[in-house]
Formats: sequence, C-alpha cells, structure tokens
Amino acid sequence: MYFYDMIKDMSDEEIEKHLSYEIRDLESISKLNNNGSDTIGYVLSYNPSMFNIPLKETEMKVPIQVRCFYGGYVPKGMKVVYGFSVDKNCAVSNSGMYYMIDDDSYIYDFCKYIRDQEVYNEADFFDHVLAFLENYFGNDKIHSRDEMFKMILKSNKTYYDPIKEHKFSDFRGKGNAMCTEYAIMANNILSVFGYDSYVVIGQEKDEKTGLELHAFNFISYTNENYERESALIDFANSVSVFDHKFNKICNSPYIMHLDKFDNEFVDDFICNELHLVNNDYYYVVIGNSLMQLVTDKNRDYYVSSKILVKKMSNERQK
Repeated sequence: MYFYDMIKDMSDEEIEKHLSYEIRDLESISKLNNNGSDTIGYVLSYNPSMFNIPLKETEMKVPIQVRCFYGGYVPKGMKVVYGFSVDKNCAVSNSGMYYMIDDDSYIYDFCKYIRDQEVYNEADFFDHVLAFLENYFGNDKIHSRDEMFKMILKSNKTYYDPIKEHKFSDFRGKGNAMCTEYAIMANNILSVFGYDSYVVIGQEKDEKTGLELHAFNFISYTNENYERESALIDFANSVSVFDHKFNKICNSPYIMHLDKFDNEFVDDFICNELHLVNNDYYYVVIGNSLMQLVTDKNRDYYVSSKILVKKMSNERQK
C-alpha cells in the first residue's frame, strides 16, 4: 500500500506530475517485457482472412493467433480484440469487435478518489477498485458493444474503414463494458499502485452459466505482513455482499488465492491448460464482521487451446 500512503497528502497537481512519470516508465517496461506486442486478444483484422480448410459436416478447424496473456501496464496505442466471427467459408475476422487504448485519465481520477478513502487492507483496496470501475463504466446500458462498434459492409465480406476509430474511452458511462474492459482497466490501476498485474484472455466455467469466454487478472504483491501473495482476481464476475437481512449492499471482486505464481505456473496455465478450480462464495455483513459463505458451486478458470464455435457464422466475444 506504499503508493496509496504516498498520495494521501499529495495535491492534485502533485499527483498528476508524479503519475506522468510513473505511467511513462510502466509503459516502457511493459513494451519491453511483452516483446513490443501491439495486440491483446485475437490477432485479427476487421477484414477477413481466408483459410482453405476442408469441412466435415458442421466441423471445421481454423487457426487463430491469440495473445492471451499480457503482463504489466497496458499502454496507450494497444489494440484489444475481444471477439471474432467465422463463416461457413472459413472467413475469419474481428468484425469490428476491437478498440484502441486511447486514454489514461481514469488513473488520475482513481488516485484522487482513493486518496480520500480509508483503506484498511488489500481486500478493502480491491473493493474500492471495483466500485470505481462500476461507476466509470455505468450500469444503465445505452446500447451494446456491437451497436457501438458496428461496421459498415462494403461487400459481402469486407468493411469500410470506421469513420470514428473504436476507442476504450467510448465505454465510459455506456453501461456496456464487459470482462475485457474490466480486466484491462483494473490491471492498469493495480500496476500503478505497485502490484504485479496480468491480463488473461481465457475461459471461465461455472455450474450456473456453463462455459464462457472470459477475461480476468492475475496479481502478485507483498501484503501488510511483508509476505508475498498471489491470486486470480475477477472484477467482472464479482460476488455479492449482503447485509444480515440478505439485502444486497454491493459487489466484491472474486478472489482465488494461489499457492505459487512463477514461470512454471504460467507455462502450465497458458500452454498446458491447467485448470484453477475453487468454490464460489458470497459475503454477509453481520455487525462489524464480514463473513464469507462458500456455496456448493465451483468456478473453473483456464485457457483452452481450442475454441468451439457451435454454429456457422457465429461470433465469439469477451
């Protein structure tokens, strides 16, 4: 919580000056550590790539490059592709399901917000991050992501260049942000506050919703006891917090603590389809205590090497 403690007594001008240097350094380190990658998600254009692959009834295999793991701060200029479409002729594209990272003003806004909050521990800090994300993106959906980033067809297979580029800042207040946007914004806030944070583009399967393409985060940090902790943290598929009469109060990010987080773990998770499975839960506030109540449902997080598209011309997005 060093950075939080440091900004408590800073003025707005001091925060902005410090962040201008901090973000610039984080962007440089991130570009270096991620080999200069310019895309997160599906490495596809909005105009289709054609694959000459024979079909077997309703089955086809189309190779799609996916950047499913990104470590550190996501810099401005990065392209995020959250979905793709594939038709019966093996034409694959992102169909406009992408945006460019164009803004970091929310980092400044979060610092000014959290500076005035009493933060008691790491879990409390994560709750404040989620509350800020929910307020930033909004809850009243104006229109869907597809409507916001709708492309105009030039022909049966190609699109005109967008008149207005798709931007991350377009999600502000629209109520249509999904897991990818939550994971990226949380990742950058956590990175600025000294956490080792990573964006994962993978899958999450639970017994209520079934298999779902999903984005989430890994984090690693030193706790208040100077011990190293690591966790999977899911801001988009959060858990509910109730009062003693089971009236919902707010949401809290789902957290799954990890026994280890090193290169071997990351290789297993990304390359060998390691599944991280744990119980779902919710919180109940009783007096001054927060009780975690575990359910009999499980959550299963992993990265699959295969994405099953059940219907032709279907779209997959996170």
